Amino acid sequence: MADTDYSLAKVLAGFALGAASSAAVAILIYKQQKRDAEASEQRLVLLIERKLRESGTPFSTMRELSLHAEELRRSFDDLRDHLLTAPKTRSAEAVLDLASQYSDVARSIAGDATERVVREESLPLSLTVEWLQDLHRRVFPRGYELSGRIRTIAVWIGPIGSSPASANFRPPPPGDVPDRLRALLSRWNGGWASMRASSVKAQAFEVARFHHELVSIHPFVDGNGVLARATTELQIKALAGAVPRLIRSRPEYYAALQQADGGSFDMLVRILQETWPS
Repeated sequence: MADTDYSLAKVLAGFALGAASSAAVAILIYKQQKRDAEASEQRLVLLIERKLRESGTPFSTMRELSLHAEELRRSFDDLRDHLLTAPKTRSAEAVLDLASQYSDVARSIAGDATERVVREESLPLSLTVEWLQDLHRRVFPRGYELSGRIRTIAVWIGPIGSSPASANFRPPPPGDVPDRLRALLSRWNGGWASMRASSVKAQAFEVARFHHELVSIHPFVDGNGVLARATTELQIKALAGAVPRLIRSRPEYYAALQQADGGSFDMLVRILQETWPS
């Protein structure tokens, strides 16, 4: 892997941790700057102005462009170039804001790709960690530095600037991730034969347990929600023989995950049953 890719991966990891004001992240950013500051600044301004003219919306809220894959890909490539060449004269907060936009566009591309993957592909008979990594790579755009890499750093879920102590959720430490993933996949593989003969409610319960555990493990620094959605939809497709409907209420879905954190899967099972193909 190129040095620039490694440096950018560290910058994106810093953003994903919500460390916008971290001096350590600023040092990582500044270490990977190599090009002329003034030229890079001009390119960044021109890029943002062009996007504003084309969309009529702020650059950071361009998720509606998810229906335009080619434009998103160009945005992704442009942002990556500017993130790699952002001048030292820009603050850490400004560069991490650019990283935020870059990640937003990457996730928009991944959302579109997830629908295509679920339509065109089938769940393998035996799930492996390598299959999850490959799925993560395939839904994210080519060149995205965080795709397909099992995380090797501690992460926490919370507002920008939060710490492990103030986080809303703390996934397991990175050293536990491989074993937790293998145990989850082994349980799914071992129950597959009996699951196929079970009722829809029983199937939905097993899919819900798997989904919640995968989200809880948080195996990647970024894109765990996209990965969980793709995996869950492929599981339902394999059990029901057709592509499932989309979850209708995201707030309800997040509430269901919180209930599952406390050991109750009823709400999540009901939501998944509503997506089951008729």
